[in-house]
Amino acid sequence: MVKVLFLQRDSYECFGVMYLSAYISQSGHEAEVLIEAEEGKQFFSKISKINPDIIAFSLMSGLHDWAIERAKEIKRRFNIHIIAGGPHCAFFPEFVENEGVDAVCRGEGEDALLEYLSIFDKKGDLTNIPGWWVKTSKAIIKNEVYPLRSDLDTLPFPDRDIYRRRYPFLVSNTCCEVLVARGCPYSCSFCYNQKLKSIYAGKGQYVRRSSVNRVIEEIKNFRQRYGKGLKWVAFVDDLFIMDRQWLRDFLSIYKKEIQLPFGCGLRANLIDEELVSMLKEASCRATSFGVESGDSELRNRVLNKNVTDEQVIAAGELLDRYGIRFSAFNMFNIPGEDLARAQKTVDLNLRIRSHNYPWSGLLQPYRGTQIFDLADELGMIPEGETGADLFHHASLIQKDTEKLKQLNAYFYWMIRLPWLRPILMWLIEHPCGIISKLSLLLTSFHRYVALMYPFEGNAAFIMAIKNGIKRLKAYI
Repeated sequence: MVKVLFLQRDSYECFGVMYLSAYISQSGHEAEVLIEAEEGKQFFSKISKINPDIIAFSLMSGLHDWAIERAKEIKRRFNIHIIAGGPHCAFFPEFVENEGVDAVCRGEGEDALLEYLSIFDKKGDLTNIPGWWVKTSKAIIKNEVYPLRSDLDTLPFPDRDIYRRRYPFLVSNTCCEVLVARGCPYSCSFCYNQKLKSIYAGKGQYVRRSSVNRVIEEIKNFRQRYGKGLKWVAFVDDLFIMDRQWLRDFLSIYKKEIQLPFGCGLRANLIDEELVSMLKEASCRATSFGVESGDSELRNRVLNKNVTDEQVIAAGELLDRYGIRFSAFNMFNIPGEDLARAQKTVDLNLRIRSHNYPWSGLLQPYRGTQIFDLADELGMIPEGETGADLFHHASLIQKDTEKLKQLNAYFYWMIRLPWLRPILMWLIEHPCGIISKLSLLLTSFHRYVALMYPFEGNAAFIMAIKNGIKRLKAYI
């Protein structure tokens, strides 16, 4: 048996960790998680007390620098075997070259990790396992990715107890988050999806979906294990609605056997009245979809979104008509964008404002994506910039970047309170750091409460305060 300790910087439940823990536990291995934001100065002493055989990082881009520093310190203090995986390592397996890191898993990790642990437990040769880049004294051994698992139903339910054991205050008994599918057929230029599809070429079906019965059973299992306090379900997939026949079958059973409000993600070009009617009848109360930009050239030529203005407006009008709150996702500081073009994003969101509680951020052009390459060719990327940062950080620089940063800070209030637009436009031209930061803080609070209220009622206010404190702890 191998004891694996997953390390995190921030306080949240990571699906990758929960799925990996569930899968390896079936074979007798042990998994725990430790969150630095919660442990503070006791972080390293807790690692020593747990005494794991392997330290593991599941990383998104943006957390890799933190993981590099922690890996060095852990190796210096304890000399524990250290591995890493997650989205960042899928695209940048050269992460293994960093001091302290012994191996990196590239791509989906359940089967690859289990095989690695089995061989590690027997003190065998770790260098020839599919999915792994392994550091030896002489070289880095690079293996092909593990073939994709075609049937998601063969995976166990995610191990939600891994967080509840140590951080019961972190998790919710009122909301069950469910991941229905893996893979996406679209190729937006700001997303890693296109590169991931090329990595897995010839390795199995890329877009996969759990069966209707499997998803229903997962929700029932959650309710059975964690009591009767479950109020709603959050389907966290970007394209929950992609397979229309699957959705019809699922919602038909969901209405009869689950009977809970739910939220999900949509895509404007897939929304029609039949779909919205089905969602409403099954108790969908909040959704989200990407607008990205109100400038159709930026949205479709630069971002490769392939969604028209008319589709965005029709989607907003249908959700309004059926009384479903939604959040339109938007981004600013796209290559070629100036303040005038960004105003089109305000205008388009105002066309759908009634039930729209929009989100916005500055484009983070992650290294390895098409949009990063474009911005780099145009000389917009500062030296050393990875694009992996907070969404109020400007990762590329162009003529109106500072004004676009200010617009991002005030965008939400331009949509919710359009009469403020002239005043906020003046503030964009005459920036005040304190006011813009306060606007971002109030946006986060108000938007969270607005979107959670249909599910949590007045408790949404308390939850917003608690989540705000968690975020502050993570970044102080």
